[in-house]
Amino acid sequence: MMPRTIPLAIGAGVLSALMFAWFTFDPTLALMISPFTMLPLILIGLSGTALTSGLAAVSAILVVGLVGGSLSVAALYAAAEAIPALGLSRLALRKRVGADGVARFTVAGPLILSAAFYMAALFLVLYVALMGRENGMLGALSGQFSAFLGTLSRPDASPADIATSAETMALLFPGMAAAWWLVIVLLNLSVAERLLAKWGRNLRPALSLGRMYLPRWLVALFGVCSLLGLVGDGDLSFIGWTLGLIFVVPFMFVGMVCLHALCRNWGPGPLALIGCYLFMIILIVSGYGAAPILAVAALGIAEQWIKLRDRIGGPRPV
Repeated sequence: MMPRTIPLAIGAGVLSALMFAWFTFDPTLALMISPFTMLPLILIGLSGTALTSGLAAVSAILVVGLVGGSLSVAALYAAAEAIPALGLSRLALRKRVGADGVARFTVAGPLILSAAFYMAALFLVLYVALMGRENGMLGALSGQFSAFLGTLSRPDASPADIATSAETMALLFPGMAAAWWLVIVLLNLSVAERLLAKWGRNLRPALSLGRMYLPRWLVALFGVCSLLGLVGDGDLSFIGWTLGLIFVVPFMFVGMVCLHALCRNWGPGPLALIGCYLFMIILIVSGYGAAPILAVAALGIAEQWIKLRDRIGGPRPV
């Protein structure tokens, strides 16, 4: 008799594939469900074996290829959803036994860091793959954004202004897309853990995001990438900005954890936290761009030295 976990894994893969391909049926609904495309795969990954996790990923890729009718669509799904879901769930279940005989699972910091390096590597692979095209990846994106802006601009809009705007969007788009993907990954991991804990199917302890810690060398790596983006020219600046935007996201998570720790033991803390997030949203909408997010990331960077959570009696970073 076929084990029950096998059809469950295949079903999770099919569900993830249909969620990914829902843009072809209902784009409006797809915008709401697309952030959770990875969730069925992570649910199987954190509650099953390597076999069931791999089976879910493979079945999802095959269904996406059939529904999308294109090998490139299946490859996009595999790179952005199936492979990271499989890899991160297996990494989350990896454990080592310490000298005290206690088994310790991979903690939140290395998981998020692994996702960031995966996305950085994926970007570099795509960059190299597009080097054969005229003006490479940056030129291809600039052309796409220029055509898009041309359809939206006023008839009297200057072609030079359109080209400048398109180049700026092309410069920042890959990094912003990758940063958003990292946020989605953490969201899916958190939701999957909560659901599996509720169902009694989680194979590991909670991630404990409040104890997230990042190595100090990541600060240096982020600084080098940011400096390359600021002083570099052309493709060098493009690579620097993209990698900088990717590597700032883990610090943003740590900064948010510090904000929560500051408000935890304070009476009006929950209201202050809500007010802080609303203030950040207002600043972003008002045209201040990523400044509020970078401020939170700066707090996450400073946490590597000031140890704010230790000082206020919060969860000890690990």
